[in-house]
Amino acid sequence: MDTRDRTLLAGDAYVAVGELFVTTELVWRFPFPALSGTWHAATALETAQRLSDLEPARIATGHGRVVDEPAGDIARALRRAREHKAPARSCVTSRLRGGLLRGRDCLRPRV
Repeated sequence: MDTRDRTLLAGDAYVAVGELFVTTELVWRFPFPALSGTWHAATALETAQRLSDLEPARIATGHGRVVDEPAGDIARALRRAREHKAPARSCVTSRLRGGLLRGRDCLRPRV
């Protein structure tokens, strides 16, 4: 967090390609974080919540635009991430570790 203007540099905890979303959410416009990331769902969601608790004035993500006054966008992204039942790990990570995720488990788009 840049304390001069409360800009949060969120890295890949959030992505702002289109609307703001948490890394675990599969969004067709930018599916790569959800499909090929190396995240752990519970940790990713906890990180996103902790960043939200900082109450940033703007958020700059690793991908996408800078979002000014992001409180509402962050709340919606967290709500969707909690409602969306992402696999415990990304699809690629699970497969590399011998997981047996079926294609439909990896490709559940947000409508």
